[in-house]
Amino acid sequence: MPLKPRPPQPQQITHPTIGSGHMVAKDPAKEKEMHTETVANTLEALKKHHRAYSVEILSHHGGEKDPKHPPDTITIKKGADGKEALYVGQHAVHNWNWDKPTNTLTFKKGELGGRIEFPHEESVQGFGTIRHALTSFSVKATLKPVTYELAFSSDAGAYVKQDGPALELVWDASGDKWKKATWDNNVLSFTCSIKEKTFIGQKTYNVIVNFKDLQTGVTYNPDEGDFSFILNPSFQAVIRHDNSTVPVPSDPRSDGPKHVFPYLLEFTFNAVASSFEGAVLTKALDAKTGEVYAVKGTVQNTVSGTLIMTDPNKESYLVEVSHGRLMVGDEVVPSSRQVGDKITWDSMPPHLAEATDLPSTGTLHFPTNTSEVKLLGTVATGYAFSASQPATSDTRATSTSPNGFDLLNMSQFKQDGNHNYYDYIQQESMQDFYTIVQYYMDADLREKYMGMANPPSLDPTVKQIADTNGSPTKAQRANGDDGVASTWYKTLSVAYLTHALPSVFPDDAYAGKLNTIRAQKWLKTQTSTASVYTTQSSDLYRNRWLENIPMTGQFLDDQRQQNTKYAAVIDQDKSTWESDIRDTVEDPDNQTAMLSIIDKLTRLGKQGKYWAYWLFRHLTQPSALQMLQAMSIGGAAALDGSAFSRRIQQNCAVLGILDDNSEFQQQYVKVIQIFQLTNILPQLLDFRGDMSHYTYAVMEILKAFQEKYIDSTDKRMKDAAEEIRKNMNQQSIQKLLSVLQEAASQMEGGYSLTKVLEEADKWYKKLPLQALGKLVALAAVGCGAMMFYYGVIDWSSLSASAKAEVVSDGVVLFTEAAASVLKRGAAIYEIWGTEAMSFKNVGKILLSGDCQEAITRASNGFTKWLLQRKGQVEVGLDAAAAGEEAIVAGEEDLTLIQKLFGRNLDEFMATRVGAALAILGLVFGAIAISKSQTKLEVAGNALGVTASLLQLCASLGTMALPETVAGVSAASICSCLGALSIVAAIVGVILLIADMNKPHPTPLESFAKDQASKAGLYMKHGADIDSFQSYQPKGELQKGGVSLLMGGSTNQHLQFKLDGTLGLSGATNGPDTVFYLTTDAYGRAKFIANLPNADNTATESKVLTVNDDGKLSGSGLLTGSSADQQLWVAECQGSVNRDKDLHLQSASFKFYSYYRYKNHNKKYYLGGANNDPSASESNQQAWTVTMASTKPVGLGMHEITLYTYQRDQTFLPTLLNPGSDPRTWSISPGLPDFMELDTSTGKVSQKKGVEPVVTASAPYTMSVKNSLGASSTTFTFEVK
Repeated sequence: MPLKPRPPQPQQITHPTIGSGHMVAKDPAKEKEMHTETVANTLEALKKHHRAYSVEILSHHGGEKDPKHPPDTITIKKGADGKEALYVGQHAVHNWNWDKPTNTLTFKKGELGGRIEFPHEESVQGFGTIRHALTSFSVKATLKPVTYELAFSSDAGAYVKQDGPALELVWDASGDKWKKATWDNNVLSFTCSIKEKTFIGQKTYNVIVNFKDLQTGVTYNPDEGDFSFILNPSFQAVIRHDNSTVPVPSDPRSDGPKHVFPYLLEFTFNAVASSFEGAVLTKALDAKTGEVYAVKGTVQNTVSGTLIMTDPNKESYLVEVSHGRLMVGDEVVPSSRQVGDKITWDSMPPHLAEATDLPSTGTLHFPTNTSEVKLLGTVATGYAFSASQPATSDTRATSTSPNGFDLLNMSQFKQDGNHNYYDYIQQESMQDFYTIVQYYMDADLREKYMGMANPPSLDPTVKQIADTNGSPTKAQRANGDDGVASTWYKTLSVAYLTHALPSVFPDDAYAGKLNTIRAQKWLKTQTSTASVYTTQSSDLYRNRWLENIPMTGQFLDDQRQQNTKYAAVIDQDKSTWESDIRDTVEDPDNQTAMLSIIDKLTRLGKQGKYWAYWLFRHLTQPSALQMLQAMSIGGAAALDGSAFSRRIQQNCAVLGILDDNSEFQQQYVKVIQIFQLTNILPQLLDFRGDMSHYTYAVMEILKAFQEKYIDSTDKRMKDAAEEIRKNMNQQSIQKLLSVLQEAASQMEGGYSLTKVLEEADKWYKKLPLQALGKLVALAAVGCGAMMFYYGVIDWSSLSASAKAEVVSDGVVLFTEAAASVLKRGAAIYEIWGTEAMSFKNVGKILLSGDCQEAITRASNGFTKWLLQRKGQVEVGLDAAAAGEEAIVAGEEDLTLIQKLFGRNLDEFMATRVGAALAILGLVFGAIAISKSQTKLEVAGNALGVTASLLQLCASLGTMALPETVAGVSAASICSCLGALSIVAAIVGVILLIADMNKPHPTPLESFAKDQASKAGLYMKHGADIDSFQSYQPKGELQKGGVSLLMGGSTNQHLQFKLDGTLGLSGATNGPDTVFYLTTDAYGRAKFIANLPNADNTATESKVLTVNDDGKLSGSGLLTGSSADQQLWVAECQGSVNRDKDLHLQSASFKFYSYYRYKNHNKKYYLGGANNDPSASESNQQAWTVTMASTKPVGLGMHEITLYTYQRDQTFLPTLLNPGSDPRTWSISPGLPDFMELDTSTGKVSQKKGVEPVVTASAPYTMSVKNSLGASSTTFTFEVK
């Protein structure tokens, strides 16, 4: 099944291991990506080698009329022995101390002394007093930048590879090429510093970088916002030029590297940040035209100190240097300067020469790794005085008053022994939840099975939470929820013990007869829908947060106690914010909506929630959102979706703690959703296919804009409206859209919306209707986002009201984009790049919109698409865990996703699988969000890599695995959904000793036959329908699905057909006789078959269904009350078979329709005769449910087109039905030498770092097989 050609994409981002340079897959657990962490890590890098502070005098007082000013620099240097020394100016100071608890530096040397206090450990500025003789100087000390000198090499093996819109530099510092390379030294200097500024009354920090060409002297000083800088805790750095309107200086050079200023610079520091190794991309941010060099950077050490020089022909004398300048007394030798490890001067003023024994022209050499100093050209040598750092306290530094920087560093995540992140606060709060369950448990159950005569003691705060009743909604009350905490907790007792007791009595025969899987699902259902849990869960989480991160309490107290002071600060910020909205938001309805939001948030902030307000404002600044965009779609190659989602969850959690009503948290959730809808989502829009479904929507958006602005007082907006009025017709719009389509179709390498729009912009300039063309392009992008938002597939089929909604919101997005082009002069390709649509530009949607339908629709469509592409993700979870929507997505949802995003989904998943699942999960949201109850859970499900999506994505090769796998539930911020999958720790369980003289049931037998049986949690035969799990027998094919055999006959398999009919047949080993099995919290089953369609290009889902007339069929997924028609109650008949490893292989069941029983009080059993399945009261057939293997079906492979500048590209096949592992892949004829095939996965890739050669297009046949069958397809391969 050949698929449309697409540019090549790699599967996995790789990066050199720190210190070794070996290429390994990135470890997401080591990545911390956000701005605050980069600042913290940059500070750490600056401090690794030395800390130099410039001293600025603010004022002075004292008895001296003309006081001598103190030195202008303070330096703390770390020597090779790890000891630190203090220099004040050029003077080594022995008597000094840094007090960590207060972050205070004190020193004294003769008449010179000082005390400088820093607000907290990460501060780049400190304030204090320096005393010199009789005068005291009030000073500000600011951390100085650190400069590195870079060497370049063009033959060290560095290269760039492109992953869609993302570029990544690759190098191997341990390889032979690197070791044998020719290096040009002192090519470029790179300076890194921290800038402190005030934001809504609080200090914030930004990283500043500067570059200087050491040959030409040309400098490159990018402004804030022109670049992104990521530095993770492992000291791996990525610096990327991000401003398409401000190019990097070209600075062509005569010798060595032709261009040296970086568009992309990636490197890894050594352990002390004194050097780094990496690679740089210059000339252009493009794999095709950019120049790549390997780089080595070495810190430019500025020399300071007092030197004792000795000369056999002279007496010893002192020489002083201060930060690379030669000093005579307190006067600088004007011509002195530091170059590398030397200080040179070419002419010393006579009065200074008389005061020293140094020559008028000379060079002092400071060899590396030695304290020796040499005066070149003479026999004089010397050494420097040093001053060691005295012992200091290791107490963790804390702020003397709350600081926003501390909020940004708060996190609920820790790493386990396998470097996986988990929410430790959630774990602790869940332990409190378990204790409350035991507290309210029926006394007889607690005493008999837990050995606890009395309830466990509760912490007073936990007890107060446990006593808090719920506030049930009308719907909850209708379902029997009265909100009484003690009553609700008692209902959990039996399911809780069912899940826990088998681990307490593992050798009891009845341990295997308790349905722990069903108990777990039931507990999940109860906790997700109960008003008590809704009320208590956030409070339990908050309690543990404050206990573990007590600093949070300082912020809560501060915003309450200082409310009057902060109210004035918020009012000032409100005025600035409103002014910005009025100046930059064009659409009046949009402007009104944003002003309404501002008014609401500022009022909330002034109600004692200043810090929640401050954090929200900080997190929604354009720079912060642009960073999210770069991270979401791979703009920074060192990032991954796991770190991204953790940061979002972290932000939500902190906002929720600071604001107990969660208003700021909920608003942040909306901002991120809308931002992704208007910024990240458009990056995936595919304009290479049929554009006809855009034509009418684009015309309606342009027409609405015309009507709104045709009489505008703004000339540029009015002129644009007039342009639309005069020139817009269906033919012109179709022609201009075709330009966009052609620009997209001719993209080389990875698809990039920015590049498509840039190319289209060039073409529009050649057309008579160039002005209209730009507007059409902007409208098309906005239209695509709104079509996703509203689920539009066919514009003509929409109702009038639906069209009005799409146009109304579409014109908002279009108007703000058009204003950037018309009024601010931005190019159309900058709107979704450097300019970025801020959430203020879509305030109307933000205020009134609800992304939920779009989230569910996209999640379903994406799921359906993903299920057709087995082999691109890791497997290992139950498909059922994501719900039926996650398996049987509507065909409309799939069509919508395919039409809007086309091949970009294939490319995205094929290139960055690890990040893609998390990113698309975040963009598309989670199926389960509509069922979320707690405020924190809503935020977690809406923004995190939700459990539902992760469970779905990981389920692609399995059909019936246990529902929970450790770690998945951590995607939720504060939810016990999934956490109860871990066996609860039961304290004080006692084993009751049976009477040896007469038969007596064991405690577990008694519990199973009594309480568990009444609750439907007892399995008489040791298995039930929800007991089936996928497994891999040793030396055999994986058992991944279930088959139903009527009467146990191998010739009577239940078979699904595309037309919805059913049959009975022999085993086909395909998806028509091997199904997905899902069960709910009550053990009711659904059987789902994903069948290849008629042309073998997609799957159609069929579910075993009984309709109102009792007719049996294979129908699509039903919803609402009709969904019950697809539920089957299983009655186990025995015949349970397990293999030697106790995997359940098969068991006998009767199935009756839950729908017919519920509505007619009659059991209609699944049966059949004459190869025709049916449902009836009389034909009560027993069916053998057996775990089964499948053959691969529906193999597809994209046409492969490589370009000679591309490296490390990977191409993945697709399968409509994956088939059971192990599978073997092959390609005929053999691939070119620079390509390779992984015969176990089907992955086709370039050999690492090998340059492809031009290769004519030729056909190839790919095949995959296992012992049950095979599938093959053809594709073409070429290199241009």
